[in-house]
Amino acid sequence: MPWTPGWTTWVRQVRYRPVFAAAPWEKAAHIASGYFTGGSAGGTRHMDMIVRWSDAEVTLYQGSDDKDPRHPFSAEYQLAEPPKPPKTSIWQHAEQITGASFGGGSDGLIARWGDGELTQYTHVDKNGFHGEKQLAKAKNTLWPHAQQITAGRYTTNAQRDDMIVTWDDGRVTFYNHLETNGVRTEKTLVKKNTTWSHAEQISAGEFTGETTADLLVRWSAMDLDRRLAPLATAAQTASWSWKATQGRPACCCGPERSATTEPGR
Repeated sequence: MPWTPGWTTWVRQVRYRPVFAAAPWEKAAHIASGYFTGGSAGGTRHMDMIVRWSDAEVTLYQGSDDKDPRHPFSAEYQLAEPPKPPKTSIWQHAEQITGASFGGGSDGLIARWGDGELTQYTHVDKNGFHGEKQLAKAKNTLWPHAQQITAGRYTTNAQRDDMIVTWDDGRVTFYNHLETNGVRTEKTLVKKNTTWSHAEQISAGEFTGETTADLLVRWSAMDLDRRLAPLATAAQTASWSWKATQGRPACCCGPERSATTEPGR
């Protein structure tokens, strides 16, 4: 049988499987997903993943064409080395990262830093970070109070560059089309409250098949809340439908399930 490019790809993917599994995943500090190494015609390729490790190293994992969900990645690229003392790295100060798409090439990244600066990297690929834009200056009085950020396509805009932010006073705000507007178009989705400050992780995704992105929240009570409320209407009217007893969005995907009754928990 003649040797073809397809065989080369298959061999590379198989050889990489134990390498990915052996990574020290307990030291992964921040994770973001997107198509950083090229697109995926018809959704045939797994998404790529960027990991910022506890030692400030940043790694890009390339999504594979393997149909087996147990092997979603085929290669890795080091985007930033861990600093050797006494040297330091800017990535030591990254508080959150989220993948986004701004058009015109590979997906990009939004990073929030410890001093409150907010940065857009318009494109990220295996060669590094490109098209840096400062969305908020360092040492400002607002963004140090942000807790979580996630980017997604929450409006009819074709790009995945709308952003949801949770704050330490419980507010939830929305910013549409960062590529054009930056963070100048803030809309309040939730006013100050005592619930949303307990959102430890938020993530955008198309989980329910709606035309705009959904929001997945992990709460501090270790209760993975699958309240996947589509945000198209919320983003446009700056309001959600809330439960009076909890202040959380009503579940749109069927009966609620508690952490004690959910299968496998």
